[in-house]
This record gives sequence, C-alpha cells and structure tokens, in this order.
Amino acid sequence: MANPTRYTFDLKEVATALIRAQGIKHGKWILGFEFNFGAGQIGPSPDDSLPAGFIRVQNALLTRQPDDAPESNLVVDAEKVWSQGQG
Repeated sequence: MANPTRYTFDLKEVATALIRAQGIKHGKWILGFEFNFGAGQIGPSPDDSLPAGFIRVQNALLTRQPDDAPESNLVVDAEKVWSQGQG
C-alpha cells in the first residue's frame, strides 16, 4: 500500500484542531488569516519584469465570536469539540 503524500483539511477541521491544541473549552471560534500586501518588479529576468502585486499569508488565527453573532458553517463551538462524538 502506498504512503500518503498529502492530507487535505477544510477550514472547520483546522479550527477544531487549533481549539484542541490550545485547550480552548468555551466559546465559538472562527479561523482567520492575517495577510501582508506588497508590490514590486516581478519577472523571469530583470529585462522582462513588470510591476506586480502579491499577497503573503502572515499568520493563521482563531477569533472568538460574540455570543449573539450570526450562525456560520465556519464557526466551531469549543464545547462541542470536547463533548463525546466530536473526536
């Protein structure tokens, strides 16, 4: 049997894993990302470069949602993560 070379996780699975890793027991949390934006001359050679923009993922983060926040399929309830049946 071949060894896997890639695992794919949806955003809710990542949020759940981070909640577990941090030991968060209460609240509703959502996964987010912090971005940096920049511009520069980009190309395969100095003679063939053009102005361009780029986005860099700086950090992943968990943000606690207010209790009265609207429901979202990306929000993870920490209490449910730790209850039976949620892994």
